[in-house]
Amino acid sequence: MKRRITFCLVMLVIGITVKAQNLVSNPGFEQHYSCPDNIGQIWKAIGWKSLGYSPDLLSSCDSLNGFGVPYNMFNYQMAASGNSYAGTFQYWETVSDMREYIGTTLITPLQKNYKYFVSMKVNPVNLESGIGSVFINNLGFLFTNFKPDSSLLHNAINRYHIKCDNVITDTLNWTVIKGSFIADSNYSYLILGNLLDDANTLIDSSFTNHSHPYTAYYFIDNVCVTSDSLYNENYITGFNDVPIQNDRIITYPNPVYNSITIKNNSTDKIDNIEIVSIYGDLIKKINNTANTFDVSFLPNGLFFLKLNFKSNKIIIKSFLKIN
Repeated sequence: MKRRITFCLVMLVIGITVKAQNLVSNPGFEQHYSCPDNIGQIWKAIGWKSLGYSPDLLSSCDSLNGFGVPYNMFNYQMAASGNSYAGTFQYWETVSDMREYIGTTLITPLQKNYKYFVSMKVNPVNLESGIGSVFINNLGFLFTNFKPDSSLLHNAINRYHIKCDNVITDTLNWTVIKGSFIADSNYSYLILGNLLDDANTLIDSSFTNHSHPYTAYYFIDNVCVTSDSLYNENYITGFNDVPIQNDRIITYPNPVYNSITIKNNSTDKIDNIEIVSIYGDLIKKINNTANTFDVSFLPNGLFFLKLNFKSNKIIIKSFLKIN
């Protein structure tokens, strides 16, 4: 049976728009350094890191240790798409303002004064252990100019760009949190979680069958940050997991060992190519737009190809370099 998707509405801000694709490099947590086999291994999802305590990576590649999909130690839940998602505690009654934030570096920084559309899918867990589950609000997005350090983010941040004001209680289906805002700076980093402190968080314990202490644990999947409103809506509904403007641009192989090939089936010509790190640093600019070029000099890890077209269009493709 097809799963229903519900929506959490947030305030929208009107502004100007430009076309782009998803600026989150591994939005569904599908690319891994290795399979999760213990708690606190969100770092195994390429491009993501823990920004407080021990958020989890759940994936179908694990079938023995309780961190699988759809079966895991927390619940039974299919991924919103693909085979993986993140898991985070966003409230813990015995530890004031305790948060398990996760964060990533955007493929390219936001442009100041431009409008961006964001969304993610979340699903609360009704834990069947000795602790009681509750449901909360305030899950959302915060963009920053500083590279987040987990030692600074164990507690509530009390800042946000987009958050869900409603308490999310649907344990069966994925709920979409979405909204838009005007970037007031060239933000490079994204933080996800319950961004407000306990005093400003609504807590619903009416669904729990357990006694205290109470916790709130949420799965997160399909994170999207884009300046294209149509792409964001298509990404939410699952009609367009790959940007429309990327359909005619193919890069392969992925992962890549020594060389990578670009197949351009569009009439738009590529002017130059840039190899960019996950931190947004330019590694190499390639003015010779041959179909195949060498990347053997790169260390193992996730990188991006920034394809600059003669029409001034930009398309960004990710690839995993391995030896």
